Amino acid sequence: SWGGAARQGLSFSASSENMGVAIDINGDDGGIGVGDVSCLWAQPWSWLKVTIGKAQDDTGRGCAGFGVREWGRTSEAAKFDDDFTFTRFGNGTGAQAVGAIVKVTPVDGLWAVAAFDISDNDNAENAYTKKAQYGAGYVIDGIGHIRAQYIGQQNSINAAFDLTAVDNLALSVGAYIPLEENAETKIRAYAKFSLDAITLHLLEAASIDGSTFVNDAAVGLDYDFGNGLGLNADV
Repeated sequence: SWGGAARQGLSFSASSENMGVAIDINGDDGGIGVGDVSCLWAQPWSWLKVTIGKAQDDTGRGCAGFGVREWGRTSEAAKFDDDFTFTRFGNGTGAQAVGAIVKVTPVDGLWAVAAFDISDNDNAENAYTKKAQYGAGYVIDGIGHIRAQYIGQQNSINAAFDLTAVDNLALSVGAYIPLEENAETKIRAYAKFSLDAITLHLLEAASIDGSTFVNDAAVGLDYDFGNGLGLNADV
């Protein structure tokens, strides 16, 4: 389930070494429709992949989901933990693009992604500007993952860094910086620390709009009893 409602569906995919197809069929709300994915992809070279249709690319996506997530958490900004520090490549809102996604991985650790959305039948200029995302990142072995992107839908720069150098600690920090005046700047941070059966979560969501500063937070604790049984609590 997601978003407080049950989700039912089937997923189909088929692929060869250089081509493939994938489709999700859902039955939400008593109807039948296309789910998150309905696309064709081709990979003519190992470093290039082109996807056409309704699709998404989660390279670098910075999520911070834990506990009850948006179902019951009281903090308004902290409810939105998907695409928290870095938005997935799609239509710029965290949802899927209806159009094309191009991904290149020229060397180990380095990647670049461009996503173009034409779901509103906009002209070509909008597809490459207002409805596009352009991003790149690099995985620094043993240190972390740094990346940045332009999000046309928000007219903003989104940058993030994940620290992986510390054992048992996952730390992701990100920012959404607007490219227009009098727009909101968002600063996001999520940390997860694990020790034996205990996992601690901390989520911070700050927003700066002119002289106004708003900060929301959420904390959580998970305990694993083993054999598939666990306990979590968060506020």
